[in-house]
Amino acid sequence: MSLRQVLETWNPWWSVGEVPSSLTGEERKITKEIFSWLGKRKIKVILGPRRAGKTTVMYQLISKIVKKDPLKAVYVNFEDPELQDAGFKKVYEEAKKIGGKKAFIFFDEIQNIKDWDKYLRSIHDRRDPVDLIISGSTMAMFGKEVQKRIAGRTVSFKVYPFSLLEASEIRGINPFDPREEEAFLGLVKELFTTGSYPEIFLEKNPNVKKKLLVEYYEGIVSRDVAAAHDLDLHLAEEISRYLLRNAGSLVSINKLSKLFKIAFHTTEKYLNALKDSMIMFEVRRYSHSIREQLAFHRKVYPIDLGLRWAVSKGPSPDLGKCFESLIGIELFKQGTELYYWSNHGECDFVLAEQGKPYSLVQVTFDKRKARELEGIKLASRELKVKISHVVEFKPESIINLLTKNAKV
Repeated sequence: MSLRQVLETWNPWWSVGEVPSSLTGEERKITKEIFSWLGKRKIKVILGPRRAGKTTVMYQLISKIVKKDPLKAVYVNFEDPELQDAGFKKVYEEAKKIGGKKAFIFFDEIQNIKDWDKYLRSIHDRRDPVDLIISGSTMAMFGKEVQKRIAGRTVSFKVYPFSLLEASEIRGINPFDPREEEAFLGLVKELFTTGSYPEIFLEKNPNVKKKLLVEYYEGIVSRDVAAAHDLDLHLAEEISRYLLRNAGSLVSINKLSKLFKIAFHTTEKYLNALKDSMIMFEVRRYSHSIREQLAFHRKVYPIDLGLRWAVSKGPSPDLGKCFESLIGIELFKQGTELYYWSNHGECDFVLAEQGKPYSLVQVTFDKRKARELEGIKLASRELKVKISHVVEFKPESIINLLTKNAKV
């Protein structure tokens, strides 16, 4: 099969004139934002965990482009062994020949190609008349050396599983309508277990949901954690399961290293690899000192609670911890700089901008407990932050935080 023929299998719109609806899925808000950057002389970078919808977003962008000329959009999936074997240079030259001047070339999972950043820098710097859109599933692809080589040439976008607001819109639930309170809170509880990965959220069969989540988890840990970082797969699975099952609880590198009987620096490697795969993120204790932040226990949350369900024996009995995790996940997806606070009390989240706190968030599933209210008061006095939110399990309380991002 020629290179052109391989590419044709990935670009059905060349022959039918449009992107099949089976590929475009639910329109994402991030798609409009990325589309507004097309035509500008920057390499568009789409980052996000595997299966979060990066490829679907690419197809949505392509569907807008091909209305005028189907050949202008060329999609290249670098998870295809034949395209990997062909190498970047040959694939790019063929894509440019097909798309012509001002072609839009989409390189999906580009981290599978060695020295991809050098190629892109060369294309950008010699001003080839093409628009490049790339995607990747690990933060490692943007290590320090890569950042130096392509600094100033890119603009990045993050694609995560559906946000709560996106999920509400897809289900046709208006969280601002008091008559739909039960439906909205039912949706929130649904995200406690099956999460909001697009394919899984849209799937109706609960058995299929669980099977897909297990496959997602195993694939990510195998490829983006163990293989990508040359780590032991069994140990990567053990550590990730532990962290997922204890989402939102305080953990330390020392405790993990003793628990799994491995060295401190080795434990750090595994934790960093899990964060690099973008299926987990870390929330550190707020301090003006970076050294103090590193010294204290940290909290680790999954990017999607469905992954926690995938490695658990059953639904979590701790709905309060699930609710706290979900609020943290939603704030993280919005790009919020997150910390927690503790000092004779605890505040769930400190929201900051360039290290300076501007708001406090305390999450309570049942009622406003005196201990929780005292924690946010103590944090407010110590950090000198006036804006605070106690988020209850009520639509108005949840939506008020997420729509304003706790910033007035």
